[in-house]
Amino acid sequence: MEFGFLPIAHYNQIVVNYIRQYIKEGRPVIYAGKVVVYLDQTNFRRLSICFSRNAISLQIWKWRAVNDNQCRHIIEGLCSKIEELNEKLLNKLDYKIKAKCSNGDYCRGDNRLTYGDMSTVCEGGKYRCEEHKCNHNNKDLIDTWLKHVPVVSIGF
Repeated sequence: MEFGFLPIAHYNQIVVNYIRQYIKEGRPVIYAGKVVVYLDQTNFRRLSICFSRNAISLQIWKWRAVNDNQCRHIIEGLCSKIEELNEKLLNKLDYKIKAKCSNGDYCRGDNRLTYGDMSTVCEGGKYRCEEHKCNHNNKDLIDTWLKHVPVVSIGF
C-alpha cells in the first residue's frame, strides 16, 4: 500500500494488530521497520510486513501453497484497519494498493503497479520490470494481491 503520507504511529498500530492476530501461530520476528509473523503452525507460510517511506509492504514467504482466501483476508484486514484508524484518529490517510515483483526491493517505490496499471503496461501476459531489467508474468501480481483489491479504491 502506497500512502500520500503515513505516520509511523499508524504503521505501529497495524503491526501490533498483525502480531495480536497471528501470535497463536508462533512468535513474531521483529526488526526495525519489519515484522514477520507465522500464518499457520506449520511454519511453511510467513507474512512479512515492512514499513518504508509512506508505504506498507506485505509479502508472503511460502514453502507450500497459500490458500487464496488467506491473501484476500490479509488485504481486506489491512484495508479495514486503515479505515478504523482513520475514524479513530480523525484523519484521512489516502492510499493505493499496488504490487511489485516478489524479488523487488520493497523500499523502492518504482515498479509498483495498481490493478489499473496492469491493462496499460502488460502485453501478452508480461510486464517489464525495470528494477530487474527483464519481463515478469503479470499473473504473479494479479493472483496474489491485486485480484482482491476492492472495486472502489481510495486514491490520492
